[in-house]
Amino acid sequence: MINLKSRILELLEEIAGCENVSDSFPDDFTAETQIQYTEEENKAHEMSGNRVCNSYVRYRIDIWNKKSTSALACAVDEKMNAELGLKRTSCADNNETQRKHKIMRYEGIVYENDGRIVSPP
Repeated sequence: MINLKSRILELLEEIAGCENVSDSFPDDFTAETQIQYTEEENKAHEMSGNRVCNSYVRYRIDIWNKKSTSALACAVDEKMNAELGLKRTSCADNNETQRKHKIMRYEGIVYENDGRIVSPP
């Protein structure tokens, strides 16, 4: 099994204005911007005998902002796609009354032997 969560945290924390990045739901919404990342799926994709050769992974990124999520969503996409190699498979607004909320999903196939990430078929 491949665990990319620490790498995803590092990349998201590099985004300007994203001091509140976590893998858990925000305790409160006092900060202007908050980003949550969640591993939704991590399963064997291809096996050789009883050994996993590569894994399919899917991550969900939630962005909350008081004014707009657009610039943050573009920055997240750059990190997750261009830098990490995961493919964006979904991006949707789920706006609430006093906050903007963007939900993004990324998928990829991660090779166990070298950590290479490719788009899912």
